[in-house]
Amino acid sequence: MQRAWLWRHPYRYGQLFALLLALPSAGFAAEPMTVTVDGIAATGQISKRHAACIPTIDGKSTPGENIRPAIRWSAGPEATRSYAVIVTDADVPADLSIANQEDLLIAEDMPRQVFHHWVLFNISPTVNEIPGVPYPPGFGRMGANDVARDKVSYSGPCPPWNDAQVHRYAFTVYALDVPRLPGLGEGAMPNDVVELTEKHAIARGEQVGTYTLNPDLGAKAAAD
Repeated sequence: MQRAWLWRHPYRYGQLFALLLALPSAGFAAEPMTVTVDGIAATGQISKRHAACIPTIDGKSTPGENIRPAIRWSAGPEATRSYAVIVTDADVPADLSIANQEDLLIAEDMPRQVFHHWVLFNISPTVNEIPGVPYPPGFGRMGANDVARDKVSYSGPCPPWNDAQVHRYAFTVYALDVPRLPGLGEGAMPNDVVELTEKHAIARGEQVGTYTLNPDLGAKAAAD
């Protein structure tokens, strides 16, 4: 309907295009930022030491070391006033009641949802690296995560061991045009942080790592 309106009024399209050109520069930079995460192998697999759960010999799982990896990134554009780091898993089953159930396989085509595993924002524009553990102070504010909302921390991979989908974890760094995300403090809900981050992002970059606790998928990955 909007396209038809523009087609009937081409001069309006020209006015709209001129207006867009006149607006301040916004959106992502032409060149994406480069992000490097420790513990992601050349194959893309995330090291078990950075996972919240590790496989057991009986094909299930047990708590892992859950060590937060160090992360580094190239500088954002000149207009960068702060950075945000958000780690997400978009392969979480929408129905968590079927997770880790005996004699039940979560099919790859099952509905999925996004979980935020690490949310960090208001990072100084002079910072281009977040060390691993021990985590030093002075690197911005940390939001809650979707794994344990009562905790403000990093939560590593812990996918269901009966999931046929290898989970992908995106470590994304955003360059923002504001020094602080307005109205948000320590422990902010991840969706609130993501909404404002995307609103103020002028550049971004990411590295994606994979992880699975499914013994069949783990054996295949090892063979490959």
